[in-house]
Amino acid sequence: MFGNLSLIIKDTLMILHGNFSTRSIDFRDTRTYSGEVYLQKTSLPMSSKMLITMDEINLVHHLSFVRTKKIIKRPTGNELKKTETPGIVIKSPLKPIERKIQKISEIFFSSDSLQLSFYDNGTIDGDTISMVLDGKMIAEKIKLTTNAFRMTIPSKINQNDSLMLVMHAESLGLIPPNTGLLIIQDGATRHEIRFEGDLQRSSAVVLRKKR
Repeated sequence: MFGNLSLIIKDTLMILHGNFSTRSIDFRDTRTYSGEVYLQKTSLPMSSKMLITMDEINLVHHLSFVRTKKIIKRPTGNELKKTETPGIVIKSPLKPIERKIQKISEIFFSSDSLQLSFYDNGTIDGDTISMVLDGKMIAEKIKLTTNAFRMTIPSKINQNDSLMLVMHAESLGLIPPNTGLLIIQDGATRHEIRFEGDLQRSSAVVLRKKR
């Protein structure tokens, strides 16, 4: 196949457009074909290094744009004139945000300890999470990647009791929402749980002791 294509770039849109024609590999076959080619690709705009860094330290969602007042003194008099110029003010820390807890799975286990492994469940875009076990923070602002973040938690509880593990999204990355994969190793038994969350809701897993 032979093609004559033109590349057109408009902002984040790339287009390849043109005509093509074919020639038979076996010259005993004289059939040929022709047609039109149209390929389109949209790329995400690049984020600035400052925004990526602020996202990693959980400040990017705390930005607010306000007008700041600047005092300029006139050289001809003693009067001060106030003028407003645009600026950026980072308001942090903020008051804790109340989030809705959504139970996505219930796991029955038998071991006295469980190994937890956390991965990013999609494009590696800077998702970070914190883990809370029965109201106690056990890991804070962990960045999810293809390499597992592993930890072991004790699970010595009575048969009628349960543990609640909550995954809070600390940042949403470049592609919201925050998505992850949790693997729970209970001895030789393995559980895979996919979770997601944002700044309004968090996913939770209930861990129950087998009878």
